[in-house]
Amino acid sequence: MIQPQLERAYPADADALLQVQRAAFAGHYRRYRDKDNPYLQNQDSLLRRMTFPQGAYYKLTAGDELAGGLFLYQRAFASFWLAVLYIHPRFQGRGWGRFALRQAMEAHPWAAEWGLNCPTDLPANQACYQACGFTDTGLRERINPRLELMVYHRYCFRFLREEALEDSRVRLRLAAALDPRPETCGVPCYRFDILPAGAQGPVLGRCALRVGWNEAVRLAGHVDLFLDAPEPDLYRLVLALLGELAYLHRMEDLSILAAPGRPALLQALAALGADCQEILPGGARYILPLEG
Repeated sequence: MIQPQLERAYPADADALLQVQRAAFAGHYRRYRDKDNPYLQNQDSLLRRMTFPQGAYYKLTAGDELAGGLFLYQRAFASFWLAVLYIHPRFQGRGWGRFALRQAMEAHPWAAEWGLNCPTDLPANQACYQACGFTDTGLRERINPRLELMVYHRYCFRFLREEALEDSRVRLRLAAALDPRPETCGVPCYRFDILPAGAQGPVLGRCALRVGWNEAVRLAGHVDLFLDAPEPDLYRLVLALLGELAYLHRMEDLSILAAPGRPALLQALAALGADCQEILPGGARYILPLEG
């Protein structure tokens, strides 16, 4: 039996993918007559998707045949949206849609959440998404008298191992890994105890790194950092370790709130090249860019 393969699609694949997409959505267009149906898409719009900087277009193959396609894009940090998934009618009913979606999600392990929409009257499509871990949010959007869309989400943040968070002077020991809780607008967060390198104690301080994002709380990259005996060099070392962890999560910067009464932290931020972004009632918010 031929096994499907998912791989990145490129402009040279556009014409063949467009034909498969039209075959997959022809019945849907006859059913819904919606103006944004993928059946109506032309090659230029498909090429724009393929070259979209925050997107990824994949093709599903079965031996030498093109069986389907998938396009997703990043809406915000760690938040992805599945824009389209289609399988040629000849290959439908084999579970290849589930295969393609799972493979695409595995290719983006830093994603904290996924979203997509689906017609309310297509139980087979809904079963596919549910089998991949998506749940119905209860949100509905009426497109026209024939078509109503339902919104699915999947929360799948993965915490990384923290054993490497140590240098010659300090070590970060994981105290808690807080999962996101969408019902409270929560975001995933690491909490660490700060210890001398290679020792079990004493605890020198504590820090936290928020690595999630959602539409209600934009806290990705926010750092809380407190040392019992603040030293600029120690602050600098801890921020460097947190920056390494944030970079593994594909983050571009850290956000640190520094109160006026914390001169050691302000010195460390200056030494690291952090920029002051805004003045707040509790101090100033600094942005520390991350580089590989």
